[in-house]
Amino acid sequence: MSIWLGKQGASIAHVCMEATGIYWEAVAHYFAEQKFPVSVINPAQIKAFGASRLVRTKTDKVDA
Repeated sequence: MSIWLGKQGASIAHVCMEATGIYWEAVAHYFAEQKFPVSVINPAQIKAFGASRLVRTKTDKVDA
């Protein structure tokens, strides 16, 4: 398990990230090798979901 996740008291986690740029790939591979379930989401889908919920802003705080 990731050291950070362990410090948060998480015994299990599903890692979800946007497929933007090239940076997500190494992170996704790392967590998959650690046996975490990983979902890589198209940013357009996230934006469309926010629009369907009438959320007009897209920030890290809102995404979390």
